[in-house]
Amino acid sequence: MSDTTNADYGSTIATSADYGNIDSYGSDSSAPELLYPCGTYEECNDADLNDRHYMYWYVARGIFTTWMLVVGGLLYSWYPSIIYNDSWWRAQCPQTPYISTTLTTINTAATGTASLIEVAVNGWSRQECLNAPPILQWTTTSSWILTTYGLGWLFWVLNLITDNEGRILNFVTIVYSLVASTFIALTTGTLAIWSFYSYGTQAQVLTSWSGSSTYASLGTTQPGAPDNYYLMWYNGSGLASGGTTSLKNQLLSRGYDTQA
Repeated sequence: MSDTTNADYGSTIATSADYGNIDSYGSDSSAPELLYPCGTYEECNDADLNDRHYMYWYVARGIFTTWMLVVGGLLYSWYPSIIYNDSWWRAQCPQTPYISTTLTTINTAATGTASLIEVAVNGWSRQECLNAPPILQWTTTSSWILTTYGLGWLFWVLNLITDNEGRILNFVTIVYSLVASTFIALTTGTLAIWSFYSYGTQAQVLTSWSGSSTYASLGTTQPGAPDNYYLMWYNGSGLASGGTTSLKNQLLSRGYDTQA
């Protein structure tokens, strides 16, 4: 206090300067600020905003990873599954290549009746079909997506189960997500472009199957003439099979990839 003295009582009187640190409610403004478990009010507010931003990112990451797994599964369900599950492609891609012109008997699942399918006598085998463009390329792409994003999804779920308090697991999830957003994403895009441009033209596909780029000679050439390289095309359009089982009509319909 200041040294103002009351002449009557010989005591020191506090002046208005001594109350400068006391607010209108009588509390001392120099008193320590009220603390919360997370710190001051401003610090707690900042921490809450950071947590919300992290959760927004975390949920978005989980949705994106799940979607990529769906894409990978759809790709794999078409390539290479078509070689194993489609009756016509399965007949054209046997375990061992056909060595003579023949019609293979296939049991039609819908009716239980037998139907004859003309096959190409050109050295196609199941392994050659699986290794031919675009089957090999899309199989590689889908396998990459299922493996890398599947691992990221596993980290994401395990970290979610531990309520983001997994310490090392939480750290691994964040680091893997950062890697996935750069290297894995770039690699996935590169593989997708590689797959999309791996198709042959319609003429190249017909040459691979028959040794000639013209429709007329398809299915009439001798064994060994085709180059067995391209399996499908996507540019241009396919032709309706017309309900016949001839190799020419069926390939002009099925060789055009509508999924590309």
